[in-house]
Amino acid sequence: MYYYNPWNLDYKQPFGAVKVGQAILLKFDANQTQVEVKCIIRRDFGKRYEFLMSRDESGFFTVTIPFDENAGLYFYYFEILEGSDWEQNKRFYGSSGIGGEGLLYTDENDVKPYQLTVFEKEDKAPAGIVKQFSIKFSQIVSIMEMKMVKSIIQNPILLSMEENG
Repeated sequence: MYYYNPWNLDYKQPFGAVKVGQAILLKFDANQTQVEVKCIIRRDFGKRYEFLMSRDESGFFTVTIPFDENAGLYFYYFEILEGSDWEQNKRFYGSSGIGGEGLLYTDENDVKPYQLTVFEKEDKAPAGIVKQFSIKFSQIVSIMEMKMVKSIIQNPILLSMEENG
C-alpha cells in the first residue's frame, strides 16, 4: 500500500503555498520492505529535480526540500522502485485530481502531479476590500433570510407539514 495526502499535515508541512527560501517536509507511506522512493519535482516549463527519500523511524519515507529558487509553480509526484533480486518495477504516485489523496500509476506520462506554489512576498488584501466583502456577504445573507421568512408566511402549510414530521 502507498499513500500520500498533501492536505494532511502528517504528509506535507507546511500546508499550502510556500515562500521563496522556505523548505517543505514531505512524508510518503509505503508498507513495502524492498522499495526506494524519490520525489520528482519540475518547475513549470522548467528543469526536473529528483530527491531521494529516506525511511524514518516511524516507517515513512521523508525528504526536506528547500525552495531557494525562483517563485513560480512547481509540480511534483513520487517515483517508486519496487524490487527484489530478480526484478524491479517502477511505479509512480500522483494526484487523483479529487481531493488530496493520490493514485498509483504505471506510466510516468500518465501521472497527474501535485501542484505547489512558491511566492516571493505575501500580498495582504487591503482592509477596505475585506470589510466591503464582509458587509456585502452579510447583506446577501439578510436578503436570503427575508425571502425565506416571506416564503414561510405565504406557504404556512409547508411549515406545519415540516413541524409534524
